[in-house]
Amino acid sequence: MSIIEVSEYPIIRDWDTKVFSIPKIPRSSNGYPEALKTILMAVKVKNPIANQLLLKVVVGKTH
Repeated sequence: MSIIEVSEYPIIRDWDTKVFSIPKIPRSSNGYPEALKTILMAVKVKNPIANQLLLKVVVGKTH
């Protein structure tokens, strides 16, 4: 096990910085869970990042 010096620890960010650094998951016409499932399945099968995922995205719809 490696020993890490305290000076090498990352700086703790404030709450606003943490919240705005969360990745934005596209919303498909089937909703967030379905879009997230599609993304995670692509990661699982090691789909190259250069390949675009096809999600039916709802444009202009807000909650």
